[in-house]
Amino acid sequence: MALILGEKIRDVDIYHAIQICLVHDLAESITGDVDSYRIILGEVTKEQKHQMEEEAMLNFKNKIPNAGDKIYKLWEEYDKHETEEAKYARALDKIEALIHLLSVDYIAKEDNAAAELVAKYADNAVKEFPQLKPMLDNIKTRQKKEFEKQGFEWKKHYN
Repeated sequence: MALILGEKIRDVDIYHAIQICLVHDLAESITGDVDSYRIILGEVTKEQKHQMEEEAMLNFKNKIPNAGDKIYKLWEEYDKHETEEAKYARALDKIEALIHLLSVDYIAKEDNAAAELVAKYADNAVKEFPQLKPMLDNIKTRQKKEFEKQGFEWKKHYN
């Protein structure tokens, strides 16, 4: 997604953004994927998730000669999402998750808290990188249809 959409994105070094995309979930190969729903359920805090991922990335940094430092810095850049490239990668990561959920007809099989999470999942990341808002709007149109199909209310603040 970063490569294909990057042809139309301005003010972003696409090569650098792709590097960020390649390493941003690397810690999860050690920690497992601690998703947002588990945080909502109180199984783990955001701080605990961050600490586990940072420890994993520091482990990579220390065990991979030469490249470890670069990998860690790219992950850290994504985590802080202060650069345009990191904001782009983060927004795409959230959008990709929504596309996946739509592809498997999953909206909120758990409960209303899950519905709320899914409906607003990419909003903050896309606010930080508004060039992707048209794409998110398209996804939200599809989400709204799925909500209705599965019997969940589509609330105004989801738009």
